[in-house]
Amino acid sequence: MNHSRRTMVVGACILNILLAQASFAGERLSGEPEASVKFASVKLWRGIVNTVTGVGELIRQPIVCTMEDGGAGVPVGLINGVCMSVVRIGAGLVDVVTFPWALDEKIGFESLMNPDYVWQRAD
Repeated sequence: MNHSRRTMVVGACILNILLAQASFAGERLSGEPEASVKFASVKLWRGIVNTVTGVGELIRQPIVCTMEDGGAGVPVGLINGVCMSVVRIGAGLVDVVTFPWALDEKIGFESLMNPDYVWQRAD
């Protein structure tokens, strides 16, 4: 990719982000437009992190399953890890694509996953 084309692509991405933020900047959430911008920014960051670190479920799930089921938890945990990696990466992509908007009244800008990140303990 030549320099001018790369500059055009980066500029288009920046413009896209600015327009997306402008589309929800006037929304009222918790009485302040700044609050919705902050929530959307957290949602975007969480989505990026979950998309990149979703494969960490391959390590996390065998540990969790071993603590719950003993030695049988390793093979079960590996299977869970593969499935949960797909789920976490998918939830991260949903967060990245829909970050400017609250998903619905109940979920809002909250995470689709519990815990929010792969390295946190579940509630």
